[in-house]
Amino acid sequence: MDFEMEIGQPHLRCDKILRLMIRYIPEKLMRSVKLPPGSGENVTVEGEEVVQLILSNSDNMLRMYGTPKELLQDLKTFQNFPLSHRLFGFNYLESYTTIPVLYENMDGVSFVNKAEMYCIIQNITSKFIFSLGIFESAQSSALFWSLENVILKSYEERIIGVCEFTKYDKDWLLKWKQEFCSCRFNFMTQNRSNIYAAWNYEKALNMFKTLIPVWNEQKYSRLEKVLKTFFDMKMGSFYDVGLAIQSFAICFSDVISKNTELFLPYDKETNPNCPITVRVFESHGVQFVMKSELFNAINRRNPDLKQFEYKDVDGKLIAMNFEKIQIKYADRIGNIEFIKCPIQRTDHKAVPIMTPSGGYCILAVDFLFEILNEMIFTHRIFQKIDTAHWDVLKRYFLRLSYLLSPHHKSIIFITLEEQKERKKDLDETWKYFDRIPAKHVRNAKKDGFTVQNLKNELANLGLTEQFPEIQDSAESVHAEVFKVKKEEFLRTCDLFKAVEKCLLHCIFKRFPTVSFGVFPN
Repeated sequence: MDFEMEIGQPHLRCDKILRLMIRYIPEKLMRSVKLPPGSGENVTVEGEEVVQLILSNSDNMLRMYGTPKELLQDLKTFQNFPLSHRLFGFNYLESYTTIPVLYENMDGVSFVNKAEMYCIIQNITSKFIFSLGIFESAQSSALFWSLENVILKSYEERIIGVCEFTKYDKDWLLKWKQEFCSCRFNFMTQNRSNIYAAWNYEKALNMFKTLIPVWNEQKYSRLEKVLKTFFDMKMGSFYDVGLAIQSFAICFSDVISKNTELFLPYDKETNPNCPITVRVFESHGVQFVMKSELFNAINRRNPDLKQFEYKDVDGKLIAMNFEKIQIKYADRIGNIEFIKCPIQRTDHKAVPIMTPSGGYCILAVDFLFEILNEMIFTHRIFQKIDTAHWDVLKRYFLRLSYLLSPHHKSIIFITLEEQKERKKDLDETWKYFDRIPAKHVRNAKKDGFTVQNLKNELANLGLTEQFPEIQDSAESVHAEVFKVKKEEFLRTCDLFKAVEKCLLHCIFKRFPTVSFGVFPN
């Protein structure tokens, strides 16, 4: 199944784009955005129009992110991971915005993250089953989808705290379409005379609460307001909405009860048929797995043997070489599914990866590049620092080395919580230098920039003072950036990229300890 063809691209509205940008763009740069009053509350606007508005009101501080279309695509990629709506704080009443991803094991068998199953169900019902035409008004239709979204996300609570995968069967879609079509048919044909009771807000809310596993007062408070507004403003009839949502809830509950291994966490007593999986990642040609995920899978598959004990600490998830574990644990991994999980990135950030416990992390090397990028362009440290403060820079890199130390001799993942602490340290360390003026990268010419233009820009920024050798890499960097440019001519965003690459060459040579994090043993 081609999920993108079947499900389609996500639509990001104004409020979601703003939430994503806060996570995607450094806080200091986002402070430059001064939107006109009320524009951030216009939730009906979506896509490039929103991004264009933000870029146009950013005092030219976001030029490194390219065109509105490019930045919007990066934001869509950045948010496309399981349960991202929870991390970004999206409204529970709104639809999923992710596109489910299929992964393959070493034999080419497809798997899907269990968290994505709810997104698949939603798209089946929204695209194929409960179309707008079955309700008397747009307001009734909107209320139905809000109620459906809350039902899905309340069931989703059952898989919070786990990262599990299930085998994908191409017949799912057809079977579930048929079941929900039957549900829709029953709804459309049954006798309405027995449901024309006097609905009001209180009755509607109490009815809905019985349809979900657990009612969370705090999370679903917005639904109460929407439902009350629907009745107070007399925005439509609740008869069809109430019947349709009950029909959907019953059908969905039936689908879960028949397919527990697809929707619920593994349990050796109540749900033992779930496949036990371990993800295989790859970086710089090396395949690796998360140590904690591997040991947990081995313990589950070999309950009668001595159990491995291991716990991730200090925000670090240690990885193990996949080739080596195939030899070392050959007698204990035969019944474990190893699935290939490509690491996704945009031009500026890595897409978060689920941890075995349902949190999120990224590779340490990706975090390092993120930190360096902020030092280069957000704080402009390498333009401001002088010889007298060179030790401050050395000490800062030493503090980072506990995450990127060569002594680990392995690839490391870092949790988002640890990243947040490191970002605080970054801002605290360099806040003294905020008062020191420094030049910004200039705009590229309409017909691009040459190697000499790049050298001139490095000199204009003052980078040749601390790094006299920085212009030596200009030719190779220019060729590298030119090769991957997205438009006919090199643009300002490409000039940012070229300046960064030239500076990184110097940093890694001057501070070899940092380069171990980029090229681990």
